[in-house]
Amino acid sequence: MKKILSIIAAGALAVLAVSCTKDDKATFSPSDVTAPVLGTFTVADNVVVNYTPAVFSLDFNTEMPTYHTLGLVSVNGEACNVTLSAAKDSGTSLTLKGKAMTEALSLRGFSIGDAVTVDVVVRASIQDPSKGVTNGYVDSEEKASFAWTLSEDKPGGDPYEGWEPSTWGVTGSIASAGLNWDKDIAMVTDGTWHVARGVVLTPSDQFKFRKDAAWTDNFGAGPDITEEPYAVTLDVELPAGAGGKNLTVAEEGTYDLFINPDAKIYKVIVTGSNVPQDPYADFTENSPWSVIGSIASTGNSWNADSAMVTDGTWHVCRNLELATSDQFKFRKDADWGTNFGAGPEITEEPYVVTLGVELPAGPGGKNFAVPEDGTYDLLLKPDAAVYKIILSGEDPQL
Repeated sequence: MKKILSIIAAGALAVLAVSCTKDDKATFSPSDVTAPVLGTFTVADNVVVNYTPAVFSLDFNTEMPTYHTLGLVSVNGEACNVTLSAAKDSGTSLTLKGKAMTEALSLRGFSIGDAVTVDVVVRASIQDPSKGVTNGYVDSEEKASFAWTLSEDKPGGDPYEGWEPSTWGVTGSIASAGLNWDKDIAMVTDGTWHVARGVVLTPSDQFKFRKDAAWTDNFGAGPDITEEPYAVTLDVELPAGAGGKNLTVAEEGTYDLFINPDAKIYKVIVTGSNVPQDPYADFTENSPWSVIGSIASTGNSWNADSAMVTDGTWHVCRNLELATSDQFKFRKDADWGTNFGAGPEITEEPYVVTLGVELPAGPGGKNFAVPEDGTYDLLLKPDAAVYKIILSGEDPQL
């Protein structure tokens, strides 16, 4: 039976609308709507859910669009009702960024590091949930159940940021996904490569790539491979064979599975191995050095300091938003007794730094400025009297 519900709520959040009260029943007759059907889903840094759209058969809905999003309906077995309106909809697939899921759970009292089990449904409405309260909706009967750990954004960002839902999928005999060649794991694409993210595989599993959940267009090992299943070599682009032999992995692990159907090549990597490592992972100590200045984004007007951390040699203030009109310097112990600016031969003030280059720092030197508005990492090596300014996210090459 289709689950047809209505929400009575008095407000909306920018990312989601929340109701944890008992649901009020049927605003639609079951004959007026066919519920959406939840299909395959993947969970890695983001949540990607494939679905078949709902169909509303209301006299007044002939010209109105139908909106689909995800609904969070239970956490650790406790029922709730959270409309995740931040989910991006392709028409047959919904993608929810991990940050939005973590924010939704944070609003329910969970903290970074907590591991929870959640149930998610596909939710359809004739009202746009991103605009606020949804007065009526219909949920898929099926639920996507999975574990989620609340975490901060990963250094280096999401390697698949901006990738779109793909018509390609991964099928096979995959125990972790409950597949026995009968369903597909969703993929996303940048227009060239298509990837299934975070797939847990063992050497006893087998898989292939196929398009539109059908066997008309499919790829396995090949085209000259006769061994089945064929154990892939990780991190290498390999030739894909149309209708080729089944693939497997040599060791149990969590993998990202890639196919480039136009070039007829595929690749398998360990999940996360293509995420840039945090260049400041060894910066574990609080530094006595800090950044002081006239910095609009922090409200700093030479009267407060932005903290730095250190690896014992270099000191860094990360992700500081700076405008070209801002000026700043480095100082120690939040005091002017020891401070560095541009120099020591610089007379220009403010001195517009050259990005990505180690430059001499002058004790008591001229104020710094940046060449363009942006978010920066500010680095100082006080023992050598050098500094470096880079755009956040770039390799400091220390």
